[in-house]
Amino acid sequence: MKLRTIAIGFFALLLCTAILTTVACGGGDDDSGERLRVVTTLELAADFVRGVGGDEVEVSALIPAGADPHTFELSPGDVALISQADIVFANGFNLETATIALIEANIRSNVSLVKLAEEAAARGFETIVGDEGGDTNPHLWLDPRAVHFYGGIIEERLAELVPGKEDKFKENRLDYARELNDATAYLAQKAAEVALGRRVLVTTHDAFPYLARAIDFEVGAVVATGPGQEPSPRAVADLTQVIEDRQVPAVFREPQVGPETDVLEQAAADAGVEVCVLLSDAFMGDVESYTDLVRHNADELARCLGG
Repeated sequence: MKLRTIAIGFFALLLCTAILTTVACGGGDDDSGERLRVVTTLELAADFVRGVGGDEVEVSALIPAGADPHTFELSPGDVALISQADIVFANGFNLETATIALIEANIRSNVSLVKLAEEAAARGFETIVGDEGGDTNPHLWLDPRAVHFYGGIIEERLAELVPGKEDKFKENRLDYARELNDATAYLAQKAAEVALGRRVLVTTHDAFPYLARAIDFEVGAVVATGPGQEPSPRAVADLTQVIEDRQVPAVFREPQVGPETDVLEQAAADAGVEVCVLLSDAFMGDVESYTDLVRHNADELARCLGG
């Protein structure tokens, strides 16, 4: 009997060693601990998903921080991520058109591609149509109220994929919503420091109408309606005219936007006004989350337009 017990014990030890990488020996939990594989187009959306999904998700953003989603080109490694994803979140409204086309070509047939901005609009968030071409401006998230819609959509979609975790996702979303509310209050506080006559945004591209609407500012002029587009003579003339007529103390560039910045900086130099930085599509430096982005923009608006 003693020899038989030793043999059984030795066999159990070998079996435990063989499966150690997937199941802990001696444990009674059948859960392998594998997390949901989530892919997003934007690093911003990855931040939203981490806020709601917590430890249940492993998130990869296709477009890295600091890159321009309008023009970024994916690599073969990105295609592999798409093919392995359990769900993909994009923004939509033609923000990342080339990336979405590649996702649709490589996503598995049973995996959902969720376009957060388009779903938020379908649920009642009021969108803004651009002056040229009639397209919906895609930068909804720059109004923090839109991100509450995004969070609700993400919660629902994750809960569908991970039964039994609904309460956890809801708890995470509510915690994230509180962080959003704190950042929104900070944005309103800083915006209030800017006198009514100075609440004019002059920017490189048309990314900020939702921010302007949320804090009672206005978009005075943009260099181009979208990154990579050739600024029209009218846009350049409007830019210079607005700076002069409205006595704008500062204009705002975006780190990920290229040639349009040269036009903006030249107009600012001609008028003798400051060039400051607003963030739209991408993170930068110490700004590593959406709430960081909101606070950065709040500080920059107060610093550059306040007084």
